[in-house]
This record gives sequence, structure tokens and C-alpha cells, in this order.
Amino acid sequence: MPPIPTPPHWGRDNLSEFATKAFSNEMATFVQETAWYSLLVSLDATLKECAGQVMREVVVAQDEPIGRLLFLQAHSQYIATARSAAAGHCAAVFPVGRAAVEAACYAWHIIADPSAAQRWQDKSQDRDALRIWNREFSFGSICREIGEQHAGTATWARYIHQTAIDHGAHPNQHALFGNMVHVAREDGGLELGMTYLHGWGLEFLNAAKFAVEVGMLVVRLFELALPLSAVPLQTAARLTQARTLLSALIEVARPMVEAELRGP
Repeated sequence: MPPIPTPPHWGRDNLSEFATKAFSNEMATFVQETAWYSLLVSLDATLKECAGQVMREVVVAQDEPIGRLLFLQAHSQYIATARSAAAGHCAAVFPVGRAAVEAACYAWHIIADPSAAQRWQDKSQDRDALRIWNREFSFGSICREIGEQHAGTATWARYIHQTAIDHGAHPNQHALFGNMVHVAREDGGLELGMTYLHGWGLEFLNAAKFAVEVGMLVVRLFELALPLSAVPLQTAARLTQARTLLSALIEVARPMVEAELRGP
């Protein structure tokens, strides 16, 4: 597809100006933080293959398709998470990443119990029925079910989910003040400003690490829910490779992290 010329007046409003700056940041990450970007790309490639496998199976399978299709939603949300991380739009990374994790957990639950698909679709507005529905379709309940069979993955999912909440998937202090800065005025005074797009630093690194782990967790849940589908895609080997590279990137960044935490 040929590139689209910049339309007249693009960038003259705040939203299109933000989009231009965000995409410029993505390209800067692509060039300057190649290893991080490559890791995000490799997880997207794996999830794209998982999505392709899902679509092939949905066409021929006789069982309930909803669980499989939820992995497509998780993949779409991972793409948004990865792009926000690459752009340095750190505040947006955590709510969307949380949604990807929840979609993958719901997918696992419905594949494990196909009868849950109809219950999920039949969400009642009756108070008592809704209470029963919420008991089944909550992250905590599904995570407990996962933990009965795969304790390590359930622990990991809880950690990622709580990290998302702590960094802005729910309104909280860190999400607010972690993106605020003091801006010097010409008269020597200070005023508060909001950082919408971060450059390389602790916030960027934290968001990128989170995005990578979201992608890895979605792949892992796909592997657990659909083991026969995962084998030809070599998801286990790909996760091992991603885990190794993530550990190496964290070690490389450790001096910067320690310096920022010490402060001036």
C-alpha cells in the first residue's frame, strides 16, 4: 500500500499533532531501541500466527468458537499495548494491556468449559442473576481456575493484572503523578505539566517491559487453552526465546534504572 500524503491541515489540531508525535516516537524506538522493538514485533508475529490458527479452526471445528475468538481480541489489544509502549504513551499502555490479559483469561475459561460461552453472552440485568454471573466472569474467579491446573501461570497473570491496576488501569496516585512534571516559567516560577509522550527513561522502560509480558502471557494462555494448536506454532520455544531476551534487556537497562531511582 503506497504511503498516504499528509492531508491539508493535519497537525493543526491537538489530536492530529499528538498522532504525528506518537508515530515519530514509534519510529525512534524502531531505530534507537531496536532490541525492545524487535521483541514486541516477535510477540506480535507469534500472536498473529495464533490468530490465523484460530480462524482456520473456527471454520472447521464443531465446538463453541467464542473462546477461540477471544484470543483474536487479545491480539488486537496487544497491538495497541505495544504501539503505545513504542510511542512512549505510557499512561495508555496499562489499561489496554489489562484488557488483553482479561480477554485471554476469558478465552481459556470458555475453551475449558464450552457451556460458559452461552452464560457469558446471556448477561442478565436481574440483580441476583447478575451476582451469579459476576462470580463466574471475574478475573479473580477465572484466575483461581487457571491456578488449579497451572499455578505458575495464574501467579504471573495476577502479577501482570495488578501491575496494570497500579500503573493506571484504575485511577491511582502513580498513574497520575508518574506522568506529571514541573515546568519552569519565564518568571522563574514553576507550574505543573502532564507528560503524554515519554522519551527513553524509567517510565518508558516500565511500559515496554509490561507490554512484552502481556504479549508473552497471552501466548502462554493460548498454549494452555489450545495445546494441539500451539505445538506446530512452536510457542514454547518462542516464549523461551522471548523470556531470555527480556532478561538480557533488563540487565542492560539496570544501571539506568538504578541511577534514576537514586535521583540527582
